[in-house]
Amino acid sequence: MILLVRLARQPFRTTSFQPVRRADISETMGIKFRGLIGPKLAGSDIPEVVGKQNDTEARSTGISGEKASDQVFNATEASETSDDEKRDLQFGVQAAEATLQVWTRQHLIAAYIFIWLINFLNAFSSGVAGTLTTYVTSDFGMHSLVSTTGIISGLIPGLTKLAYAKYIDNFGRPQGFVLAVGAMTIGLIMMAACKNVETYAAATVFYYTGYSWLDFTITIFIADTSKLKNRAFMIAYAASPGSSQFGFTALPAVKQGLVQVKPHGRGPVANLLFYAKEFDILGIFLAAAGIGLFLLSFSLFAYQEKQWKSPLIICFIIFGGLLIIAFVIWERFFAPVTFIPWRLIKNRTVFFTYTMMASLYTAWYLWDNYFYSVLIVLFNTDIQDATYMMNVYTVGSTFWSLIFGVFIRYNGRLKWPAVFFGVPMTILGVGLMIHFRQPDVNIGYVVMCLIFIAFGGGTLVICEQMTVMAVSRHQDIPAILAMEGMVAAMGQSIGSTVASAMWTNIFPKKLALYLPAEAQGDLATIYGDIAVQTSYAIGTPTRDGINNAYGATQKLMLIAATSLYSITWASTFMWESINVKTIEQYKGAVMW
Repeated sequence: MILLVRLARQPFRTTSFQPVRRADISETMGIKFRGLIGPKLAGSDIPEVVGKQNDTEARSTGISGEKASDQVFNATEASETSDDEKRDLQFGVQAAEATLQVWTRQHLIAAYIFIWLINFLNAFSSGVAGTLTTYVTSDFGMHSLVSTTGIISGLIPGLTKLAYAKYIDNFGRPQGFVLAVGAMTIGLIMMAACKNVETYAAATVFYYTGYSWLDFTITIFIADTSKLKNRAFMIAYAASPGSSQFGFTALPAVKQGLVQVKPHGRGPVANLLFYAKEFDILGIFLAAAGIGLFLLSFSLFAYQEKQWKSPLIICFIIFGGLLIIAFVIWERFFAPVTFIPWRLIKNRTVFFTYTMMASLYTAWYLWDNYFYSVLIVLFNTDIQDATYMMNVYTVGSTFWSLIFGVFIRYNGRLKWPAVFFGVPMTILGVGLMIHFRQPDVNIGYVVMCLIFIAFGGGTLVICEQMTVMAVSRHQDIPAILAMEGMVAAMGQSIGSTVASAMWTNIFPKKLALYLPAEAQGDLATIYGDIAVQTSYAIGTPTRDGINNAYGATQKLMLIAATSLYSITWASTFMWESINVKTIEQYKGAVMW
């Protein structure tokens, strides 16, 4: 999903990604991965970055002291990989590029078929897990924690994705696949065995972390095996079951000598310390703990007797803020390997893609978090129909993204479809729900709004990934997409936080306003359990009061979300006008 008047036509800009030590940061204000030098490639003619732009210039965003505008050069020359750069590629990137030399088209076709089949099963699993969250929290009398569980389960996967990107670049894509499946499995086991809402919340962290890593890995696989002009369609194809996971091996490439596996020569303790520094474990901890504590305070305060004056909430805010400050100081002055690749973000298209995503995901989770509850209570649908409704976006966006992928294949443009179709359709759908997500409204109008949002989202979800990949070199793609995932996770967590804060502040007050006198004594029970809410028959004064409270609360949440989409729209205007038909990033076997 995702994406101001374009100030001036600027030439296409490429970004590069090279190792750097902390001493370089003060000169460039950019963050790069350091120490990711993989084994030297044996043999010649490995797939290399090749740029084809007949009528488009490329502007360097390198680390020299010259201004970027003074560093204009031919895109083909800029994007070719030198022998030194080949040697400096991380092992995972080397293995992926070398694998393309030994794989045939038949191998790739088989891989994509199995991707789809496995994704179908994975989507089924995630659909069940997502639907049951409302009932798990209600079972413990804490229905409003629907948003709270999403804060950390969205934040942790995003913050760890940069480290995961380094992991698959260092060790390989298959090893990352195993790690992701392991995290998902642990999460599912914990969900099945949970006896309280705290264990369930921890389980969702493991599950959605693994889920996010799998989704990230499939995107990297597609970037490794598809031409840029066809990549939008391949991303849509892989996502058509609802999510993605796969595995592939580089062993044939190693066997043929295209990749040499060299021992690192470090002992166990030295190796552990090396990768702890390489993945910036301290930076990840400071960021996750600081942001998590700060955001959780806004969703948990309502459960404290003294609310904002509660010692727990005060500690969350103070220590969360201090940890965030500590993270900034650590990254700026002390981290030998920095957490965030700042230099890659300085590209205009990359930066405004990230602002587009942050606002889009914040708005989405602001209006969507309690949507299932709205369907069950306000529109009185059963679980089956509510689940179908929840999947309207998934089915619609998948269908439309396939069509849009073909459009990109022949048109090549990314900016204007997002500006004139993707964002406007999303705003239209969410804006109309301000009126239609109310009592006594035909649910068919809500379905119509969801279809509008699905078509808009199907466009933006392709554009958000394609824009950053189009302005990046092959070896930069894991880092640039990992940062994109972190921005999306931050948006999700902020959106869930705002949704939870609005729900816990507004909904109880609206219940007190609309419930009849005889039901006022049960207000706390009604507020905390969706099963109690639906136990009152349609048409009774109590059920009407509950429905009116839902409608009034949802109206305010939808207005806030619609307002945020103005940032989304403005950001897409700031993208460079890129034609992916004129760009070929690297040679080698590709799917299509």
